Amino acid sequence: MLIGGLLLWIPVLGFVLNMGYRLQMVHRMQRNQSPWPGWNHFPELLLHGGVASAAILGYHLPALAVLLLAWKLASAQLALLGLILGAAATFFLPGFMTFYAYDFDPMHVIRPAPALRRVLHGGRAYLKAWGIGICACALSFAGLLLLGIGFAWTSVWFWQVAAFCFSRVFSEQYGLLE
Repeated sequence: MLIGGLLLWIPVLGFVLNMGYRLQMVHRMQRNQSPWPGWNHFPELLLHGGVASAAILGYHLPALAVLLLAWKLASAQLALLGLILGAAATFFLPGFMTFYAYDFDPMHVIRPAPALRRVLHGGRAYLKAWGIGICACALSFAGLLLLGIGFAWTSVWFWQVAAFCFSRVFSEQYGLLE
């Protein structure tokens, strides 16, 4: 978490490297290996984190476009639609992340239909993972109490908790644990 928090102070690159780290952590967990240390092979972290970050942006582009249009037109209805699209995109992300972490095949991130199916079949375990993730997210804001800078580290902790919860659900449901 220490390295991840420090890297977040580097705009964009820090986020991408942290994303790569989380993917590597899940990849190692799926193989019954210790997820730590994960901060080696920075080029791989950058590559895998870049692919996942681009996919996240792609999944959220429709929401961002609608929100921009809502702002331009001062439309509350369009703003609501944009927020719903953004929430839906966020809800679908774990449906591809666990599978991308398993074999680092970019096809997992560019095919939303399988990700949507996985999420819809996730059941109670998937919703429980969301519950844990939302609680961890709320707790991560305690980092703001440390002059705001602590949030870099508590947010890294939150994303690790979320990655573990979602990947555990899908890894167990789809036999990705070795």
